[in-house]
Amino acid sequence: MKIDWKFDYDNVHDSLYIYGGKCGEKLKGSLDIGNFIIDLTASNRVSGLEILDFKEVLKNLGVQNPEEIARNIQSAQLKAVSKIDSIVVYYLIECKGAKIGSSVAVALEEGKKIKLGDKM
Repeated sequence: MKIDWKFDYDNVHDSLYIYGGKCGEKLKGSLDIGNFIIDLTASNRVSGLEILDFKEVLKNLGVQNPEEIARNIQSAQLKAVSKIDSIVVYYLIECKGAKIGSSVAVALEEGKKIKLGDKM
């Protein structure tokens, strides 16, 4: 299934939320990892990623102009890759003339499986 990823940037709280999924799909819960919150559906699919203190995260990635990037986001995408004992959520943010990508890795409890979102 091809996922149409959407995004919302909240300038007041400096948070970026990237999300997508089937209409009506219920949220099961979230994994909180520092400045990142990964949303999971009832079928254990990654359906969203919230990046808190977004401009600070960009600075930590070496981005020189985080305020401009935050104001000019044109698209955002996610890709989740599941391993036996972990999941890695990759994100890609595009804005005027720039693409910024990084990832968030999470160790999972033994036997816990998370389904993947769609590829970027």
